[in-house]
Amino acid sequence: MLLLGLGQASHAQIFMDITSLTSGGTGVGAFSGTLGAATVTGSILSSNYANSFTFNPTSSGTLGAWELSNTGGTSPQFSYSTIYATAKNNVDTLGYTLFNNNPVGTNNTARMKINFSIPIKDLVINVANLDNSIWDFTASGGVTSLTLLKGNGGGGDGLGISGKTIIDLATGDAGIAPSTTPTTSGTRSGYGSVMINGTYSSLTIDLTATHSLGGDGGNFTFTLVPEPTSLGLLLPGAAGLLLLRRRRKN
Repeated sequence: MLLLGLGQASHAQIFMDITSLTSGGTGVGAFSGTLGAATVTGSILSSNYANSFTFNPTSSGTLGAWELSNTGGTSPQFSYSTIYATAKNNVDTLGYTLFNNNPVGTNNTARMKINFSIPIKDLVINVANLDNSIWDFTASGGVTSLTLLKGNGGGGDGLGISGKTIIDLATGDAGIAPSTTPTTSGTRSGYGSVMINGTYSSLTIDLTATHSLGGDGGNFTFTLVPEPTSLGLLLPGAAGLLLLRRRRKN
């Protein structure tokens, strides 16, 4: 069994490559791609209001730049090393919108599922423009905890974590284009890198829109960094053993 894991950020980063995207909501919105040796597929399983949670296309006159997908490997969204632990320019991103179009006093909820063709260890999710919403990984078997690696949280706003949830620390939306460095002060959305600790072949993510401003849009991607020993296991025969021996001596 091949196990993909994330180790120190000094090793080669692998970003998700989106090869197919169908925009839309429950039962329609879906994507597929690769993450190193793993095939990745994702879909929207449910939402309590029709089309209140959608995967977005790569261009649209009605959507903000911060909630569009990018399948051409040209997004600068996750290139900011002051914000992201695994910063890289020109990557694919999955854009989404989580509308709060439900009756006053209730919260919109949705669920999406991400499947991996081989087990993944300690994956990192990079999020952008997470506004007044909760991303809950509790239903994901194999996920032991979350670790906030880097982000724009501070002073009571920006990105944070609580147990197995990723949160925006305060109300207030501030949509910023991918070409602009995320803010780290004042009213702002959540940006940053969170490690999903554990070993798993799928992720079930429950989302809740907690704001009252009408809509929440953003984008995200997955990143992993193979551990040093994993690199040796990928090499055949004596070459892999030699690499492992050299690493043990260092």
